[in-house]
Amino acid sequence: MRIKSTLNALIFPLLYMLVYEGIFKTILLPFIAAINAILIPIFPDVCSINVL
Repeated sequence: MRIKSTLNALIFPLLYMLVYEGIFKTILLPFIAAINAILIPIFPDVCSINVL
C-alpha cells in the first residue's frame, strides 16, 4: 500500500499538470495573446509583465 500511495502522489500531479497545460495552451494562451495584442498599445508596462 505504501508503494501505491507513493505512485499516486507522483502520477496524479503529473497527469493533472499535463491536462492543465494542455487546456492552458489550447484555450488560455490564444486568449492571453489576443488580450496582449489589444492592450500593448494602451498599457505597454502591463503587457511586458504578462509576457514574463
